[in-house]
Amino acid sequence: MYTTICGGPLGPRGETAAREGFIPVIHRIRILVDISVFGLVPREACIQYAAIMEGLQSIYRPTSLRQQVYDQLRSALRAGKYRPAERITEIGVAKALGVSRTPVREALGLLSREGLLVPLPHGGYQVPVVSESDIAEIFEIRRLLEPYAAAEAARRANHKGVTEMHQAVQREKTLLTDPDPAVFADCDREFRASLFGMTGNRRLAKTIAQYEDHVQYVRRQTLEEWQSRSLVIEGQEQIMAAVRNRDSAAAAAAMKVHLDSSRDALMQVLSRERVPERLERRAAAE
Repeated sequence: MYTTICGGPLGPRGETAAREGFIPVIHRIRILVDISVFGLVPREACIQYAAIMEGLQSIYRPTSLRQQVYDQLRSALRAGKYRPAERITEIGVAKALGVSRTPVREALGLLSREGLLVPLPHGGYQVPVVSESDIAEIFEIRRLLEPYAAAEAARRANHKGVTEMHQAVQREKTLLTDPDPAVFADCDREFRASLFGMTGNRRLAKTIAQYEDHVQYVRRQTLEEWQSRSLVIEGQEQIMAAVRNRDSAAAAAAMKVHLDSSRDALMQVLSRERVPERLERRAAAE
């Protein structure tokens, strides 16, 4: 059928363009109707072809340069490639990515508005230094959002989402002793994306992910030991069991326990980091 149509008035380029979505569906149907009227292509073939084309309405929309820069920077921040208090400049990022400064400026501004970077007085941005009070505030917000989201996910649970959660946990179990905590953290994000994706509320899921990103650098440090990873998996399995059973109350309760455990682990990491600083200040004072 395609060969016949390709050989007709559309020609190879026209048919390819139609099939790939560059000719609007209504125009494709009109062309097919026209050529069928003139007997150039059997009417049945035109009807079948038009039906196929109805299912291919999407067109290719390339991601904007700003979005690509934003995605690269956010991934780098998640992976810990930029350390807390490290300065990031438009020129440096533009050179590293081989792009102009305009999309970099826009991407950095967006990350700053999301709280993932802090603007500096004399230009450039800085990766935020997370304090104990920051952790307390962030988890206070997360404790309001995530138990509700887990309950909604349980209420709306579907086979696809639960399966994806299970697969993420199984991958985590193979990474208990992996030397790179970032790989385990990626699986953790996949689990959470599948869980919160079942809420059907994209804005809620995006807000949760944003606050989670605020503590990613410290979060990776809590995942360096296999014991910490085991606790994460244990919490996830409790959440997953509640979601699978469509038990909203149990899902919310399990999420609260999971968040409290995560918050306590982060606080311990920050406390360990502050000890050398306190000793240095005491030595300097003496």
